[in-house]
Amino acid sequence: MDFFKSIAFYFIFCTFNKYLPYKKRAIFFTFNCFTRIIYNGNYRTNFRNGFIFTNVKTKTIKDNGTKIDIPGIHINIPPITIPNSSNYDLRPHENFLPDKSISVKDIDSISIKVSSEIELELVEGDTLSYSSRLIETGDNKVLHLEEFSPIKNSTYVIKLGTSLEKNLDIDCTSVKIIGSGNIKDIHINSVGTTINADIVSENNIYINTVGFDLNGKLKGKNLNLNTTGSNIKGELDFDKIILDATGVNIDIKSKFNNFNINATSLNGTLEILNTSDETGEFYIDATGGSLKIINKSKAPIDIKNSGIIKLIRE
Repeated sequence: MDFFKSIAFYFIFCTFNKYLPYKKRAIFFTFNCFTRIIYNGNYRTNFRNGFIFTNVKTKTIKDNGTKIDIPGIHINIPPITIPNSSNYDLRPHENFLPDKSISVKDIDSISIKVSSEIELELVEGDTLSYSSRLIETGDNKVLHLEEFSPIKNSTYVIKLGTSLEKNLDIDCTSVKIIGSGNIKDIHINSVGTTINADIVSENNIYINTVGFDLNGKLKGKNLNLNTTGSNIKGELDFDKIILDATGVNIDIKSKFNNFNINATSLNGTLEILNTSDETGEFYIDATGGSLKIINKSKAPIDIKNSGIIKLIRE
């Protein structure tokens, strides 16, 4: 088959270029192709850029690339190494510990904005401890902490004294809050939020996040959770609670005046802590799932639900 392809390519090329060679050259070309097929050598008949090379020989030389021999031309192609991404070491995760402390006694609000992760510990006192890699700026009793330059795969460890209540605004990739303390208002905007803490808010807690995990206690006037997936375990004590999520797993005890859950899937247990004379409203809008509601005190709670969800009352 190679023999006939070679002859076909040869005469097509000659016809289009109107340069039909003499019979001797055609016979030589045919003989060359025929010889190549018989001996099954390393010869190649190449049709490139309007030229036909009937005597091209390639040879792979170990560790030295490829050698190409054309009559009168010798080319050595060095070996090409394609980098393997698995050979590259990823930057190891780095924690930037506090090495600087300032008093926040006269500060009303603290704003922390970084592109990395944050681990925030609520402690006693009236100082803020943080890494010197963060830039501190102040404006009308508002303290701003920002990165000098973003560093991937890193966590800033920050300690905040909560003896005097402050407004706290956090904007980051991921935040983990531990410890316990009192804060006026909390606003969190992140991809992932984990709270393993006991937090008392004078006013409101607003959290906008993709993934939310709680293992602790939250208390305040209003709690607004806007999340894709939530795992909530602990205690919630608010006048009004709004939970808007795609998937929610709960194991909570809660005292409330108004509790509203809007979710695609809701599963878990809710124990109502309202007393027998404390009224409340609990509204569920969920496409599916199962929720057990425990009301030991027989509190007068008005429970309404829409969608398809199984309610088990005890």
